[in-house]
Amino acid sequence: MAEQVQLSIRRGQFKGQLSRFVLFVERKSGEENIDTSQIILRRDKILEVWQDYESVQAEIEELTGITEEMEKYREEMENIYFGVLAECDKLIKKLCSSDNISINDSSVQNIQSIPTKPNNINSQFGSSIIKLPPIDLPKFSGDYSEWQSYYDMFSTAINENNNLNNMQKFFYLRPSLSGEAAKVIQCLPTTSDKYTIAWQTLKERYSNTKLLVQVHTKSLFDLSPIYHESAEETRCFHDTLVGHIKALENLGQKPDLWGSLIIHLITSKLDVQSLRSWEIESPRSEVATLNNIIVFLESRFRMLEAIESSSKLQSNNNIRSFSKKNFIQKRSDRKINVLFTSGGSVTCYYCKQSHTIYRCPSFLKLTVNERINKIKQLNHCIICLRAHADEQICKARRCAKCGRGHNSLLHVNSKTDNVGNSDNVESIIDNKVPDNTTLQQPILTNAHTYQRNYNSSRRSVLLATAVVHAYNNKNEPVVCRVLLDSGSQNNFITESMAHYLKLKRKNVAYSVFGINESPNNVKHQVSAIIKSRVSDFKTNLNFLTLPKLTSLLPQSGIDARELKIPSDIILADPLFGTPQRIDMLIEAEIFFDLMYSDQIKTVDGPVIQKTEFGWIVSGPISASFTTSMFATTV
Repeated sequence: MAEQVQLSIRRGQFKGQLSRFVLFVERKSGEENIDTSQIILRRDKILEVWQDYESVQAEIEELTGITEEMEKYREEMENIYFGVLAECDKLIKKLCSSDNISINDSSVQNIQSIPTKPNNINSQFGSSIIKLPPIDLPKFSGDYSEWQSYYDMFSTAINENNNLNNMQKFFYLRPSLSGEAAKVIQCLPTTSDKYTIAWQTLKERYSNTKLLVQVHTKSLFDLSPIYHESAEETRCFHDTLVGHIKALENLGQKPDLWGSLIIHLITSKLDVQSLRSWEIESPRSEVATLNNIIVFLESRFRMLEAIESSSKLQSNNNIRSFSKKNFIQKRSDRKINVLFTSGGSVTCYYCKQSHTIYRCPSFLKLTVNERINKIKQLNHCIICLRAHADEQICKARRCAKCGRGHNSLLHVNSKTDNVGNSDNVESIIDNKVPDNTTLQQPILTNAHTYQRNYNSSRRSVLLATAVVHAYNNKNEPVVCRVLLDSGSQNNFITESMAHYLKLKRKNVAYSVFGINESPNNVKHQVSAIIKSRVSDFKTNLNFLTLPKLTSLLPQSGIDARELKIPSDIILADPLFGTPQRIDMLIEAEIFFDLMYSDQIKTVDGPVIQKTEFGWIVSGPISASFTTSMFATTV
């Protein structure tokens, strides 16, 4: 679901770019003095946008299937795209004719004959022997660690390209900047004489050797540790380490001469298995070199990749083998059941009439409690309601209402049946907890959220949500939506998400109390690794499982544009205003460890708080509608 939402957002962005191109072509068609090169550049860009749209649209159709609504959307986009492309080609051909430039029809209609990137624009209509693919210009957001690579690429492709004038270079410079870097030159007008000033300003700001050395050195100390023996984590660690080492060498530093300091720094980040292997392979009587440990890490992740690949292949073979055996076993069981049910006359165990107990009018008139007591007196199985040995595993269908190990006729509804607070038949009959269950004292947990709207104030409260990565049993990240609750004493996860992550469950017996001390029985606990999408923060948490945590949050849609959230911050939950399900709830113990001191207070609105997961939006918010009071409780 989260993947589909992200793809829909990207598709909407592509449609916005296409709409802006339509307006641009319509506006330029009525002007006299038109820059032909700018129109050609924009045409090239819209072709790239269309290719990205086709890819995203195909992924959405794979997830949701091709519906009538999807076909209409695609047809609308194609009509807009091909219509504006035709108008753009007519405009280009008209301009080329008025400028006495010789150009044939095929070169106008084929974008490959019109160079768009920093090739020779002045000779764009001439013949060329080899057509190179377009160059994707680098992007720079103001991160000092990315400056050197951005500077080298932009200097070579744009700044030192004699075929481009300063005005054209400025047109390439602005889109390649974002965030803090864009603010450095935002006050400069986009004119030919200001390009040199803009480029020099960026160089003076970011070409600071001392600061760049400090940034890369700090990044070495802040490398994310390897928590588990994993090819992916080890490869990522190796690549990041080598990247910072090379950057320091380009800045005139010599990390290979840092000796035992750099070796200790790297080995302190390794997992136990990798550290043990390093101690076996490293030199016995002398300090290892930086190159030694880099070569070790490379061979290490290659070896783990080979092992994981073989294990995955073997696992698939085992699954196929198990499925085949299971299928044969099911067919065998089905034959036995047919033989069993086809022989002899049928007699009800309760009234001794010629019908099954499932259709017995007298048995069906009994209350659930009376049925349970009667089956217990008959010493029959609570699943199939027949008599068989206790040690025999009953393979009959479980309860259709809750899926647990009892018959549907014995299902207990705590709201209508007088059976105490028990929520399963097994505990009523046996009056005991399974042997493999860890007994816990009942706990009082404020695991709830509360929201109230008054007709007079017309305001509601927005709760803090975030989108994070949770790792499944194969150490693969899965997108989850969490609720940050400073009033909860435990972490919670929905049973559906725990099942999707294939987490190992531990039997427990908790009583969780929410609003008005309403009890919820918890039978399982899981452990999962949670990682931020925007930082290196990662932690391992224990979760109690519940069928459902809250209703959709927020309960009503919110127009995020009216909140005027700064565009240069990364939101923890980009779709915080769209009602969606909650997969996890984070407790108070870790809640405050996630918080930074940075905070943005909006005028008469919610607070925007920086956390390890990104910026969360929480607090009172004005509403254009009024709803009655409601509460969502775990």
